[in-house]
Amino acid sequence: MMLGGPVLPTLFKLTLPVIAVVVAQTFVAILEAYWVSRLGTEAVAGVSLVLSILILMGTMSNGGIGGGVSSAVARAVGADRQADADALLLHTVIVALAFGLAFTLGTIFLALKCASQWVGFNLPPNQVSPGRPAISNAALSARPKQ
Repeated sequence: MMLGGPVLPTLFKLTLPVIAVVVAQTFVAILEAYWVSRLGTEAVAGVSLVLSILILMGTMSNGGIGGGVSSAVARAVGADRQADADALLLHTVIVALAFGLAFTLGTIFLALKCASQWVGFNLPPNQVSPGRPAISNAALSARPKQ
């Protein structure tokens, strides 16, 4: 059916799962925005600081690496080269771990510096609380003084 059937009904059937995922992700994003907004301005400021990093990570994993790996593995399996497909998967896991480690270290070591540059302030030592994450401290310091 994939190679000899009508094109539009086949495309429609293949698109239904993608549409379902997009609808589910949209509802999750709306619920997350509502939930974070109920937590207050500190939570919204914290989320706004890390949202661009989160979107970059998702784009790289889903689009950049995920799409390329899916294509390469599908071609290897389709050509009956199981050893190549296995090697591709092993290398993909290594690349994914390296990207995960890079993003984790970058977030840990650069979060406070980036937050201070984005918001345009430096945290005085008396406003940093050891029991609170650095982003939370940055969000508190970014609020207007009353």
